[in-house]
Amino acid sequence: MRSQGQPAPTAYRRVGNYAVFVFDEPSAEAANALIDQVKYQQVVQWLGEDPFSYERATREFTETTLGVLVAVVKTSGLALVGCPDRWWILWRAPLCPPASAAARG
Repeated sequence: MRSQGQPAPTAYRRVGNYAVFVFDEPSAEAANALIDQVKYQQVVQWLGEDPFSYERATREFTETTLGVLVAVVKTSGLALVGCPDRWWILWRAPLCPPASAAARG
């Protein structure tokens, strides 16, 4: 309960983590203009070692590795979109030449 000597706030608003009260302002518009000048900028700094550094590094490594893998698959021709015949050619292609071809010379 408010005692007789304390004035009531002209305006109140929550800005970020701040509770902003304006007292003794002649109008609500002027009080809101003052509240609009209050800025809340959140900055988190660890005073020691960052406890999430391992998770962040793991996530960045995984994303980078997957990106490289997708790029290699796309450029190597293994992603044969629209031409299924090439897959069968790769499937049937022998890894070594036949022995008869090597004997011929």
